[in-house]
Amino acid sequence: MSRYELTEPEQHLVEAFRLGDRIDLGGKQIRGPVLAELLDGSETPSVLRLSGAHITGYFSLQGKQVRQVIDLRDCTFEHRPDLRMARIVGLRMHACRMPGVIGRNLRVESDLILEPRFTCDGALDLTDASIDGSLRMSGAVLHGPFLGARLRISGSLQAVVLRTNGEMRLSGAKVGGNLQLTGARLTNTDGIALDGSSMTVEGNLLANAKGGRFRSSGRVLFRGARISADVKFTGAELSAPKGRSPLDADRIEVQGNVYLDNGLTADGPVRLADARIGGFLKLSGATLGNAEDSSDPYRAPYALFADGIELGGDLNARSGEIAGAPNVKPLVAYGQVRFPGAKIDGSASLSGAQLHCAGRDALFADRLNVGETLFLEGMLATGCIRLQDSKIGASLNVTGSSFTEPRLRADASRKPSLDLQFASIGHNLLCSRNVVATGGISARLADIRHTVHLSYAALGDGQSDSVAFDGYGMTAHHLYMHYEPDEPPQGAVRLGNARVRKLSDGPGLWRSVGGLDVDDFVYESIESNGNATVKDRLKWLRQVQPDFAPGPYDHLVTVYRDAGEEELAEQVLMEKQRRRHSELTWPGRIWGVLQDKTVGFGYRPWLAVVWLAVFWVAGTVWFSFTELSKLDNDQNPVWSPALLSLDLLLPIIDLGQDKMWRMAGPSEWVSGILIAAGWVLATTVAAGATRLLKRT
Repeated sequence: MSRYELTEPEQHLVEAFRLGDRIDLGGKQIRGPVLAELLDGSETPSVLRLSGAHITGYFSLQGKQVRQVIDLRDCTFEHRPDLRMARIVGLRMHACRMPGVIGRNLRVESDLILEPRFTCDGALDLTDASIDGSLRMSGAVLHGPFLGARLRISGSLQAVVLRTNGEMRLSGAKVGGNLQLTGARLTNTDGIALDGSSMTVEGNLLANAKGGRFRSSGRVLFRGARISADVKFTGAELSAPKGRSPLDADRIEVQGNVYLDNGLTADGPVRLADARIGGFLKLSGATLGNAEDSSDPYRAPYALFADGIELGGDLNARSGEIAGAPNVKPLVAYGQVRFPGAKIDGSASLSGAQLHCAGRDALFADRLNVGETLFLEGMLATGCIRLQDSKIGASLNVTGSSFTEPRLRADASRKPSLDLQFASIGHNLLCSRNVVATGGISARLADIRHTVHLSYAALGDGQSDSVAFDGYGMTAHHLYMHYEPDEPPQGAVRLGNARVRKLSDGPGLWRSVGGLDVDDFVYESIESNGNATVKDRLKWLRQVQPDFAPGPYDHLVTVYRDAGEEELAEQVLMEKQRRRHSELTWPGRIWGVLQDKTVGFGYRPWLAVVWLAVFWVAGTVWFSFTELSKLDNDQNPVWSPALLSLDLLLPIIDLGQDKMWRMAGPSEWVSGILIAAGWVLATTVAAGATRLLKRT
């Protein structure tokens, strides 16, 4: 028996309720206390079915246990329903409208259905509520915040095509199934649109465009969240206040894959710092950052902040054209893409990606660890690609990429467009045809286990301080640096202290605009492009080293000797001596020319024999036409011009001829020349023999 005097609509409601029928009041009023009292009876039917009611006064079930399923359709509430600490079997509110809901600590033993066209003009407060089934909000419209911190849902949270104008707060919430936001539009322009920090989702997090594009105007937070399946933001549109991140998922844990691809747009940085993703991360077709971001000149704007991220699968941000799928667009980033300290167990591909961060580091990935191959083919980047101290299990492929507008140092010099200092690459560095790197490439102290292929790449910009390739201290198995003679590297090439097993070069390399540094460059064998001869190599060495240094010559000698080319090694040694003597004072230079022309600095001792023969024939001819008088009339020596010339030429050995005849006039000068020539030639022959004995 009601303690209220019932109106006619209320009497009809009580009668229909007892019969278990649905009643449509057609907009007539019933009082909230009457409705609450009706649900408080102990011997009442299991379902309340009410449509078209205008509920006035306060409807409060605070702290009550309601054993009926409440099914309301097209009802409006004058005041906020108070469901705090209530325990309800089930609650359905289809197309209902109310100024808000007070539902802290509410317990619903089945589904809580707020769809379709459910409208809440104020706060929908389900803080610390517990729903044993699913929370269904598809098509609902919330003009105030949704407060669901620490909300517990055993099933799914279905919010397809949800509309909100305020914060959707799910921090610390637990969802036993999927969190589905497909087609939802969340608006809180100056603040947080969705706060899922530290929440747990046992199924998928779906905020993609399948069935409608997910849009958020305001920040979306999933910091520290745990997702047991996939995260999908495919095609989503994310915006936030200027300078803030529209999607912040730092420290998120995802056991499946993460899709931020195919039309996703974020007008600020997407944050995935220290995220743990069991599968792959897909960024193909996403547009990250703001093209109009004019941040301060000392700090780069961010497009993707993924410091310390860990991926159990691949990173896929490639263009579909690279993989034969032209409909798949590339990643486009306005601002810096960051992966420092990241760990990717599979491959990473940014092939065809477009990174816009002129004058700064477009890709900052120091200490990046990639288990397999890192693909940067066909990338277009304004700014630098920085991979210092990175570890790549297989190859790094940047074929066909363009890196322009590099970062400047404090002294206005350019940093390398591709920076691989201290990097370790398990197989190949492929950076050859159609590559443009106006700031050059740095592989200082890098360790490349197999091939470094830099042939025909456009390195450097031709300015006076440009560095095309810095390979100081690099180690590699095979170094390819083939360039057309009229298209050499447009900057200095530094190979000092580098070590490679095989060098493949050509004349274009040695014509590098800024010169070629080969001090202490160690290579074990040579493979030339264009069949370069030893004379060509000596010419190249003279071009790149105006000042003599013995090291490159000594090493070239070692390479030729190890290959069994002793003749070529001797040519290098002679050129070394020529250059050494050319930088001495004039007596040293004269002595060097004499050594070169006579015996080839001892490496051509047979030349001394030829010169001895020439001087012997010349002396013989002279003395044949010049008669000398005897020194001692008591002796009667036999006149022999040939024997006399030989006796004068040969030092130490005495044939007895030079002491028998008087040298006078021109013959005295001729004899002096023969004696001097003999000593010089004999000395050089002895020096050459000594070198020969040392070599053998």
